[in-house]
Amino acid sequence: MEAEGELDREGSTKDSWYVVVSFQSGIEERAEHSGFDPRGFVTNAFYMTHHWKDDLERREGAWWIPYDTEEECRVAWQYVRGDWNFYMNRFLRVAIAKRDRKVTETLYILE
Repeated sequence: MEAEGELDREGSTKDSWYVVVSFQSGIEERAEHSGFDPRGFVTNAFYMTHHWKDDLERREGAWWIPYDTEEECRVAWQYVRGDWNFYMNRFLRVAIAKRDRKVTETLYILE
């Protein structure tokens, strides 16, 4: 059976599931104004499970981080929520989406 999607740096497909991250108002604009790539906020927060800035997608005002499985998305979020809670103060919403871009579950919404 042939795998669908593009290959990542290790040769496996990386586009089946996504963690979708949107930031609070002004976070990305301030980063860009200071010369910082806002993708860095995403890769810094998720660095334990995702390392490549060049495969993040910008869609509908959010960053889409590819993972192989839904479970990998959940594990990634657990790292951020547990170990790197510090990044959560920048997030407006974090969700899991399928390959077809349909959000299946919202993991976090700023209240």
